[in-house]
Amino acid sequence: MRNSSSAAEIIYLHRREESNSDASDKRRATRRKVLKSAIAAFNDRFCTVGCVVRDISATGARLRTENSVDIPDTFELLIDLDGLEASCRVVWRRQKELGVHIRGRAPKGGA
Repeated sequence: MRNSSSAAEIIYLHRREESNSDASDKRRATRRKVLKSAIAAFNDRFCTVGCVVRDISATGARLRTENSVDIPDTFELLIDLDGLEASCRVVWRRQKELGVHIRGRAPKGGA
């Protein structure tokens, strides 16, 4: 029988050196809770996956989607309400959520 804590196990794609501190200590910017519709776009924006931004900061965000594996490790996050187009890298994944590092603004309209 599987341990119930393993069901919520996080898959870390990029490990940090400080393995003993919790995730909130590793954040460089304070996140604020939001509920905004967004699109994860990849493959030169020919492929898109709808998602919801649950919290966001200048350096990262937590996204919710039907299946986190539908989104590749790097993509563009498009939040129409804010006019945000940002290049992102996935840091962690759970079943329907993923944490991303916002690497910078994406070129308007893709490039």
